[in-house]
Amino acid sequence: MGAAGLRRAPARPGDPSPDALVEVLLDGGAHVPARPWVDAPEVAGLRLSDARALPALALDGSQGGWPRTLARAGFAQVRTGAVTQEGADYLADIGFVAVRRLVVLDREIGPLRSVKAPGGERGSMRPSTGRGARILSEAATLDDTAFGPVWRMVERDIRDALDATPSARLRFHRGPDGALVAYCITGRGANQGFLQRLAVHPSAKRLGLGRSLVVDGLRWCRRGAAPVVYVNTTDDNDAALGLYHSLGFHQRDEYLHVMQAPLAP
Repeated sequence: MGAAGLRRAPARPGDPSPDALVEVLLDGGAHVPARPWVDAPEVAGLRLSDARALPALALDGSQGGWPRTLARAGFAQVRTGAVTQEGADYLADIGFVAVRRLVVLDREIGPLRSVKAPGGERGSMRPSTGRGARILSEAATLDDTAFGPVWRMVERDIRDALDATPSARLRFHRGPDGALVAYCITGRGANQGFLQRLAVHPSAKRLGLGRSLVVDGLRWCRRGAAPVVYVNTTDDNDAALGLYHSLGFHQRDEYLHVMQAPLAP
Protein backbone atom coordinates (compact mmCIF):
# COMPACT_ATOMS: atom_id res chain seq x y z
CA MET A 1 0.00 0.00 0.00
CA GLY A 2 1.62 3.26 -1.12
CA ALA A 3 1.09 6.80 0.09
CA ALA A 4 -0.78 9.14 -2.19
CA GLY A 5 0.03 12.34 -0.35
CA LEU A 6 -1.60 14.65 2.13
CA ARG A 7 -4.91 16.46 2.02
CA ARG A 8 -6.39 19.02 4.34
CA ALA A 9 -9.59 18.27 6.22
CA PRO A 10 -12.08 20.95 7.26
CA ALA A 11 -11.31 22.55 10.60
CA ARG A 12 -13.82 22.04 13.41
CA PRO A 13 -14.87 24.60 16.02
CA GLY A 14 -12.24 24.69 18.76
CA ASP A 15 -9.32 23.77 16.48
CA PRO A 16 -6.53 26.38 16.74
CA SER A 17 -6.43 27.03 12.97
CA PRO A 18 -7.80 25.73 9.66
CA ASP A 19 -4.51 23.86 9.22
CA ALA A 20 -4.80 21.97 12.51
CA LEU A 21 -6.07 18.73 10.94
CA VAL A 22 -4.55 17.03 7.89
CA GLU A 23 -4.95 13.49 6.59
CA VAL A 24 -2.32 11.18 5.14
CA LEU A 25 -3.91 9.54 2.13
CA LEU A 26 -3.16 5.92 1.34
CA ASP A 27 -3.82 3.85 -1.77
CA GLY A 28 -7.39 2.70 -2.03
CA GLY A 29 -8.76 5.91 -0.52
CA ALA A 30 -7.95 5.08 3.10
CA HIS A 31 -6.57 7.90 5.22
CA VAL A 32 -4.92 8.50 8.57
CA PRO A 33 -5.76 11.75 10.42
CA ALA A 34 -2.75 13.79 11.56
CA ARG A 35 -2.79 16.79 13.90
CA PRO A 36 -0.11 18.91 15.53
CA TRP A 37 0.62 17.39 18.93
CA VAL A 38 -0.58 19.45 21.86
CA ASP A 39 2.12 21.95 22.86
CA ALA A 40 4.43 20.47 20.20
CA PRO A 41 3.20 21.74 16.82
CA GLU A 42 6.29 20.35 15.09
CA VAL A 43 5.12 16.81 15.96
CA ALA A 44 2.49 15.22 13.73
CA GLY A 45 0.16 13.03 15.76
CA LEU A 46 -1.15 10.09 13.71
CA ARG A 47 -4.34 8.28 14.73
CA LEU A 48 -3.72 4.72 13.57
CA SER A 49 -6.37 2.04 13.98
CA ASP A 50 -3.86 -0.44 12.54
CA ALA A 51 -0.20 0.58 12.41
CA ARG A 52 0.47 -2.01 9.69
CA ALA A 53 -1.70 0.06 7.35
CA LEU A 54 1.04 2.70 7.31
CA PRO A 55 3.27 2.07 4.26
CA ALA A 56 6.81 1.03 5.16
CA LEU A 57 8.54 3.96 3.43
CA ALA A 58 11.92 5.36 4.36
CA LEU A 59 11.62 7.96 7.11
CA ASP A 60 14.50 9.92 5.62
CA GLY A 61 12.20 10.87 2.75
CA SER A 62 14.33 9.17 0.09
CA GLN A 63 11.29 7.28 -1.15
CA GLY A 64 8.90 10.21 -0.86
CA GLY A 65 5.42 9.23 0.26
CA TRP A 66 3.92 10.09 3.63
CA PRO A 67 7.17 11.03 5.47
CA ARG A 68 8.05 13.62 2.83
CA THR A 69 4.55 15.08 2.66
CA LEU A 70 4.42 15.45 6.46
CA ALA A 71 7.85 17.11 6.41
CA ARG A 72 6.74 19.49 3.67
CA ALA A 73 3.73 20.40 5.82
CA GLY A 74 6.21 21.66 8.45
CA PHE A 75 6.45 18.65 10.78
CA ALA A 76 9.81 17.52 12.17
CA GLN A 77 8.60 14.46 14.11
CA VAL A 78 5.76 11.96 13.81
CA ARG A 79 4.11 10.33 16.85
CA THR A 80 1.39 7.70 16.90
CA GLY A 81 -1.46 7.14 19.27
CA ALA A 82 -1.48 3.90 21.25
CA VAL A 83 -0.77 0.89 19.01
CA THR A 84 -0.63 -2.83 19.76
CA GLN A 85 2.61 -4.74 20.30
CA GLU A 86 2.33 -6.11 16.75
CA GLY A 87 1.92 -2.61 15.39
CA ALA A 88 4.81 -1.34 17.53
CA ASP A 89 7.07 -4.11 16.20
CA TYR A 90 6.16 -3.16 12.65
CA LEU A 91 6.84 0.53 13.27
CA ALA A 92 10.15 -0.25 15.01
CA ASP A 93 11.27 -2.01 11.85
CA ILE A 94 10.77 1.21 9.85
CA GLY A 95 12.55 3.50 12.30
CA PHE A 96 10.13 4.35 15.12
CA VAL A 97 10.98 4.10 18.82
CA ALA A 98 8.62 3.65 21.76
CA VAL A 99 8.15 6.78 23.88
CA ARG A 100 5.38 5.51 26.16
CA ARG A 101 4.05 2.13 27.27
CA LEU A 102 0.47 1.56 28.39
CA VAL A 103 -0.92 -1.25 30.52
CA VAL A 104 -4.23 -2.76 29.35
CA LEU A 105 -6.73 -3.95 31.95
CA ASP A 106 -10.19 -5.48 31.68
CA ARG A 107 -13.06 -6.36 33.97
CA GLU A 108 -16.02 -8.62 33.36
CA ILE A 109 -19.06 -6.74 34.59
CA GLY A 110 -20.91 -9.53 36.42
CA PRO A 111 -22.45 -8.67 39.79
CA LEU A 112 -21.50 -5.24 41.11
CA ARG A 113 -22.84 -5.67 44.62
CA SER A 114 -19.33 -5.81 46.08
CA VAL A 115 -18.29 -2.64 44.24
CA LYS A 116 -19.24 0.34 46.37
CA ALA A 117 -18.97 3.98 45.47
CA PRO A 118 -18.10 6.47 48.24
CA GLY A 119 -21.22 8.08 49.64
CA GLY A 120 -23.51 5.45 48.16
CA GLU A 121 -25.14 5.45 44.74
CA ARG A 122 -27.50 8.22 45.78
CA GLY A 123 -25.17 9.90 48.23
CA SER A 124 -23.49 13.27 48.11
CA MET A 125 -20.80 11.94 45.75
CA ARG A 126 -23.16 10.96 42.96
CA PRO A 127 -21.60 12.42 39.77
CA SER A 128 -23.25 14.78 37.30
CA THR A 129 -23.53 14.47 33.52
CA GLY A 130 -22.70 17.00 30.81
CA ARG A 131 -20.97 17.55 27.47
CA GLY A 132 -21.71 21.15 26.58
CA ALA A 133 -19.11 23.73 25.63
CA ARG A 134 -18.59 24.90 29.23
CA ILE A 135 -18.04 21.37 30.55
CA LEU A 136 -15.60 20.51 27.76
CA SER A 137 -13.62 23.66 28.46
CA GLU A 138 -13.51 22.94 32.18
CA ALA A 139 -12.56 19.31 31.56
CA ALA A 140 -9.68 20.41 29.30
CA THR A 141 -8.39 22.77 32.00
CA LEU A 142 -8.57 20.00 34.58
CA ASP A 143 -6.87 17.55 32.21
CA ASP A 144 -3.96 19.95 31.78
CA THR A 145 -3.52 20.14 35.54
CA ALA A 146 -3.82 16.37 36.01
CA PHE A 147 -1.61 15.18 33.14
CA GLY A 148 0.68 18.09 32.26
CA PRO A 149 1.32 19.82 28.93
CA VAL A 150 2.71 16.87 26.94
CA TRP A 151 0.02 14.24 27.56
CA ARG A 152 -3.00 16.39 28.34
CA MET A 153 -6.19 16.28 26.30
CA VAL A 154 -7.48 19.55 24.87
CA GLU A 155 -11.12 20.15 23.95
CA ARG A 156 -10.81 18.60 20.50
CA ASP A 157 -9.34 15.41 22.05
CA ILE A 158 -12.15 15.22 24.59
CA ARG A 159 -14.68 15.58 21.78
CA ASP A 160 -12.89 12.82 19.87
CA ALA A 161 -13.04 10.55 22.94
CA LEU A 162 -16.78 11.15 23.23
CA ASP A 163 -17.21 10.41 19.52
CA ALA A 164 -15.02 7.29 19.51
CA THR A 165 -17.84 4.89 20.46
CA PRO A 166 -21.51 4.71 19.43
CA SER A 167 -22.58 5.64 22.95
CA ALA A 168 -20.58 7.74 25.40
CA ARG A 169 -20.99 10.10 28.31
CA LEU A 170 -18.93 12.47 30.41
CA ARG A 171 -19.54 12.43 34.17
CA PHE A 172 -17.94 14.77 36.67
CA HIS A 173 -17.65 16.03 40.23
CA ARG A 174 -17.39 19.63 41.38
CA GLY A 175 -15.66 20.87 44.50
CA PRO A 176 -17.20 23.04 47.23
CA ASP A 177 -16.33 26.17 45.22
CA GLY A 178 -18.08 24.84 42.11
CA ALA A 179 -14.88 24.10 40.19
CA LEU A 180 -14.59 20.85 38.25
CA VAL A 181 -12.29 18.53 40.22
CA ALA A 182 -12.78 15.14 38.53
CA TYR A 183 -14.23 13.79 35.31
CA CYS A 184 -14.52 10.50 33.46
CA ILE A 185 -15.46 9.58 29.88
CA THR A 186 -17.00 6.14 29.42
CA GLY A 187 -17.94 4.63 26.08
CA ARG A 188 -19.91 1.60 24.88
CA GLY A 189 -19.79 -0.19 21.55
CA ALA A 190 -19.68 -3.67 20.02
CA ASN A 191 -20.73 -5.25 23.33
CA GLN A 192 -17.74 -3.70 25.10
CA GLY A 193 -17.26 -0.84 27.51
CA PHE A 194 -14.30 1.53 27.64
CA LEU A 195 -13.04 3.90 30.32
CA GLN A 196 -11.70 6.47 27.88
CA ARG A 197 -10.36 9.05 30.32
CA LEU A 198 -10.23 9.62 34.07
CA ALA A 199 -8.78 12.82 35.51
CA VAL A 200 -8.72 14.04 39.11
CA HIS A 201 -7.32 17.36 40.28
CA PRO A 202 -4.20 16.85 42.46
CA SER A 203 -5.88 18.73 45.33
CA ALA A 204 -8.86 16.34 45.22
CA LYS A 205 -7.00 13.03 45.23
CA ARG A 206 -7.73 10.38 47.87
CA LEU A 207 -11.28 11.65 48.33
CA GLY A 208 -12.86 8.76 46.46
CA LEU A 209 -13.83 10.85 43.44
CA GLY A 210 -12.01 8.69 40.89
CA ARG A 211 -13.46 5.54 42.43
CA SER A 212 -16.93 7.05 42.35
CA LEU A 213 -16.62 7.84 38.64
CA VAL A 214 -15.25 4.41 37.69
CA VAL A 215 -18.00 2.61 39.63
CA ASP A 216 -20.56 4.86 37.98
CA GLY A 217 -19.09 3.98 34.57
CA LEU A 218 -19.19 0.24 35.32
CA ARG A 219 -22.87 0.47 36.23
CA TRP A 220 -23.64 2.42 33.08
CA CYS A 221 -21.85 -0.19 30.95
CA ARG A 222 -23.78 -2.95 32.66
CA ARG A 223 -27.08 -1.23 31.92
CA GLY A 224 -25.99 -1.11 28.28
CA ALA A 225 -25.35 -4.88 28.27
CA ALA A 226 -21.57 -4.52 27.84
CA PRO A 227 -20.15 -7.70 29.43
CA VAL A 228 -16.56 -6.42 29.69
CA VAL A 229 -14.94 -3.04 30.26
CA TYR A 230 -11.41 -2.08 29.14
CA VAL A 231 -9.08 0.64 30.35
CA ASN A 232 -5.43 1.49 29.78
CA THR A 233 -2.97 3.62 31.71
CA THR A 234 0.77 4.18 31.74
CA ASP A 235 2.81 1.44 33.35
CA ASP A 236 4.18 3.88 35.94
CA ASN A 237 0.80 5.25 37.08
CA ASP A 238 0.70 3.37 40.39
CA ALA A 239 -2.30 5.30 41.72
CA ALA A 240 -4.48 4.45 38.72
CA LEU A 241 -3.32 0.84 38.64
CA GLY A 242 -4.09 0.49 42.34
CA LEU A 243 -7.57 1.93 41.82
CA TYR A 244 -8.40 -0.35 38.90
CA HIS A 245 -7.08 -3.46 40.63
CA SER A 246 -9.12 -2.65 43.74
CA LEU A 247 -12.24 -2.51 41.56
CA GLY A 248 -11.68 -5.94 40.04
CA PHE A 249 -9.77 -5.08 36.87
CA HIS A 250 -7.14 -7.55 35.73
CA GLN A 251 -3.99 -6.69 33.81
CA ARG A 252 -3.79 -8.33 30.41
CA ASP A 253 -0.66 -9.93 28.99
CA GLU A 254 -0.27 -7.18 26.42
CA TYR A 255 0.82 -3.57 26.20
CA LEU A 256 0.04 -0.63 23.98
CA HIS A 257 2.80 1.67 22.79
CA VAL A 258 3.12 5.27 21.65
CA MET A 259 5.75 5.39 18.91
CA GLN A 260 7.75 8.30 17.52
CA ALA A 261 10.24 8.97 14.73
CA PRO A 262 12.04 11.99 13.20
CA LEU A 263 11.21 13.24 9.73
CA ALA A 264 13.85 14.43 7.31
CA PRO A 265 13.50 18.15 6.40
